[in-house]
Amino acid sequence: MSEKEIARAKRKTKEEILEREKREELTKEVEEIIKLIKSTEAAPRVSIIRLAEKEFIKNFKIRLKKISESASYPSLINEEWFRIRPHEKFIKHWYSKWADILLVYARKKCKFLLSFTDLLNEFPFKDKEGRGLALEDLIQLVKTLENRGIAILLDNNHFLVFWMTPREISHMIYDEAFKVGLNLLRVSVIARIFPDIPNKYLMKMLDLLVKEGKASWIERGVALRLHF
Repeated sequence: MSEKEIARAKRKTKEEILEREKREELTKEVEEIIKLIKSTEAAPRVSIIRLAEKEFIKNFKIRLKKISESASYPSLINEEWFRIRPHEKFIKHWYSKWADILLVYARKKCKFLLSFTDLLNEFPFKDKEGRGLALEDLIQLVKTLENRGIAILLDNNHFLVFWMTPREISHMIYDEAFKVGLNLLRVSVIARIFPDIPNKYLMKMLDLLVKEGKASWIERGVALRLHF
C-alpha cells in the first residue's frame, strides 16, 4: 500500500470515528429528551413543560370554542321543502347545499367524528315535525365532502368531517405552542385536544409541520420538537 493510500485510509477511519461519535451523541440527546417528556417526576424542567402544556391546551380549546360559536346555519334550514329530495336534475346542487350545512353542524358541535345515527335524529337534518333526510341522502352528503377532501367515511355509521382542514389545525398547533413557548410537543397532548380524531390522522397533521420545516420528530408517535 502506498503512502497516499495509507494516508487516505487513516483519514477515512478518522472521519468514520467522528461520525460514529456524533451519532452516539445525538442518540444520547434524543434518549434524554424522550426520557424527560415521558417522565412523571416533578423535576423543575418537567414542571415547566407540563405548565406550558396545560396553558397550550386551555388556550387551544378556547380558540376552538370561539370558532365553533361563530358558526351559523343558513335560513334555508327553516324551509319545509328543503328536506324533500328534489328532482334528479337538481339533486347534485341539493347535496352540495346540505354538505355545507353538515360542515356547519360539525363546527357548531366542535366535533370531527360524527355518526349517521346522530344525524338521522338531530336538527337540522330532522325537524321538530319529524321530517328529515333519508340515510342514503346523508351518505351522499359525506361523499360530497369526501370529494372536497374534507371528510373520511370510516365505517357504515361513522365518519370524520374536517370543518377545519388538517393544514389549518397544524398551523394552529404551531401558533398556540409558540405563544406559550412549548417547543417539545407530546402527541398525547394533541390527542387530549382532539379526542375524536383517530391517532393516524393526528399523525398526518403533525407530519405537515415536519414537511414545512416547522418541526422534527424526536420519536415518531411520541413527541415533536418545534422550530421557532
